[in-house]
Amino acid sequence: MYEEAELDNFSKSILMERDDPGASSSSLARTTLLRTALLALAGSALGIFAILQQEVTGVEIAVVLSSGIFGMGLVVTFLVFRKVKVQTLATVSTIYYALYLCSGMIVALAGKGVHENLFIYMVWFFPLLVFNKIVNSPVVSRFLARGLIIAPTVILVVLSKRFASLFPVSSLILAVAGCLSYICFGLMLNAVTRYREEYIIERERTESTRIKAEILESISDCFISLDSDFRLVYMNDAACFEFALERESALNGIIPQAIPHFFSPSMLAELRAAAGRASASLFEAQNQKQDLWYQMRCYPGWTGCRSTSAT
Repeated sequence: MYEEAELDNFSKSILMERDDPGASSSSLARTTLLRTALLALAGSALGIFAILQQEVTGVEIAVVLSSGIFGMGLVVTFLVFRKVKVQTLATVSTIYYALYLCSGMIVALAGKGVHENLFIYMVWFFPLLVFNKIVNSPVVSRFLARGLIIAPTVILVVLSKRFASLFPVSSLILAVAGCLSYICFGLMLNAVTRYREEYIIERERTESTRIKAEILESISDCFISLDSDFRLVYMNDAACFEFALERESALNGIIPQAIPHFFSPSMLAELRAAAGRASASLFEAQNQKQDLWYQMRCYPGWTGCRSTSAT
């Protein structure tokens, strides 16, 4: 007989299986953030070299140096304040780098420095969009991605007159092509990641259902599973034998019609009452037509009911 303790252990094993991907994602996010911080420091070194070569001047110097300061702070946070949540660091980092690139575009275009640096900042929006998808949770990444996708285009549109006065027509065409490519890339990345998220969820659900079915088919008691409308969605082999039904013909039928001549009014009343409870229920009910008493065990969390018959 399949005891309640075994059902509880099975439930825990499924929950533990579902927790593993989250732990793996958290580890990946932490590693990615740490590497990003180190790369930001390396980029700051290149920025300092560019400053010395007078390729970065004016207000843009402060913008470039801020990247190194933020990267250093991120590394220190990882090494010293290890209890800080990864999602918090991920969100703050994504927002900062988005503001950094937007500021760089505005300063390079509207300032008096090297205007060609504008295209460097535009290019870095591509890896930032990927970074956002890797380190942030699905809900946060989708929210931030909307702003990231439109930000470069909005800046160019607002400062279009300034752009036209600084660059030839060929550069304008290049900028427009770059923005369109970036928007298409962002939309494609969103679609691919959304598909992957749904695929992983569906794969885990399918695997969980398969394991559950294997266990339930191995028990000798009848087990049926109902949805919220009392529609029959699963029955094991023991139930098929007990009720003399073909599984395919019975599934998706509504109780009591799905299992003819079995559920008496008293059994249905007890079953509906048990379905409304938060915990498992044990009761006995009589099938009046067959003059049999059944011991019913109902698990609302599983939307399932197991019965053991007795004369």
